Amino acid sequence: KCEKCGGDMLIKMGKNGHFLGCSGYPECRSTMPCNERGEPLKVVEPEELKRPCEECEDGEMIVKWKGRRAFLGCDAYPKCKATAPIPEGVDVKRPPAPPPEEAGVECDKCKRPMLIRSGKRGKFIACSGYPRCRNTYPIEKHEALRASQPAKQTLAEANGVAGDDEPKMAARKPIGVPKGTKGKVDLAALGDPPPGFAWTRTGRPVVETMPHGDLQCPECGSTMELKRGRFGPFFSCSNFPKCKFNCNLRGEAKKEAEEIIPAPQRPKPIMTDIPCTECGQPMLVRQGPRGRFLGCSGYPKCKETQELPPGFKVPEAENGDAANSEQEVGTNSGK
Repeated sequence: KCEKCGGDMLIKMGKNGHFLGCSGYPECRSTMPCNERGEPLKVVEPEELKRPCEECEDGEMIVKWKGRRAFLGCDAYPKCKATAPIPEGVDVKRPPAPPPEEAGVECDKCKRPMLIRSGKRGKFIACSGYPRCRNTYPIEKHEALRASQPAKQTLAEANGVAGDDEPKMAARKPIGVPKGTKGKVDLAALGDPPPGFAWTRTGRPVVETMPHGDLQCPECGSTMELKRGRFGPFFSCSNFPKCKFNCNLRGEAKKEAEEIIPAPQRPKPIMTDIPCTECGQPMLVRQGPRGRFLGCSGYPKCKETQELPPGFKVPEAENGDAANSEQEVGTNSGK
């Protein structure tokens, strides 16, 4: 049984092998290591597996790591190259990753400070703006990067208030809860939302009332612009792509935005005499992102589609919109 919620534990397969996961996922994310038969493994500290080396008799066998795989190796390496597998039925508790170090250089993409991090292949240089900025360098380029750039502000200075009138890119801090964060959000802990915004249940800023003047970007201070995407109107920072802040609208603001930037009208499908090759119902002339095509009138039960035959003349639309009717279609028509 799950130690957190009492639910049944299920045998699952991950990239590192078998493990037990709670059947209450995603509400409960409790896991524990196990073997292929579903028997839980005993979790031990690395110090518990230390023992004298039997080959050199001078060294000590300690837990070492190769990627995410643990094994026993002599601490007298390279003089002694003795190794041994981890005892069966045991899972070694992995030590926590060391905290990142400041690299003393700035990211050439977003101007945030770079950090020295540790990965499964060793140390590397990465932007402190991750996951918004994924710029990285190999650790071998550290000295060359420092020589090519003057002294840069530290990460603590970057998270403070910029001294200039114009906000710096490195001084930005994400507003609200980052996208993709799961679990309950304490809105009271976030404090008051930025001027002109409100908090969603997930801790993201949203516009509820259409601003009468300029709406300022809460991350860089630039003017927000009203735009329309495939999912409707939204506000986007005018400083894009340097600043990629955007937010949705809801309530009265969304209704007003739909009137300001209405959705483009989609042409109504036009009935034809061409039968569907799958179900026999008449095909319709529809408009897709790549042009006109034939789609079955029995959709969604029948999802058959075809290209318009070469030389096919589109019959007149029933709504009287004859602007595109009786148009001869060439061989380049398609979905």
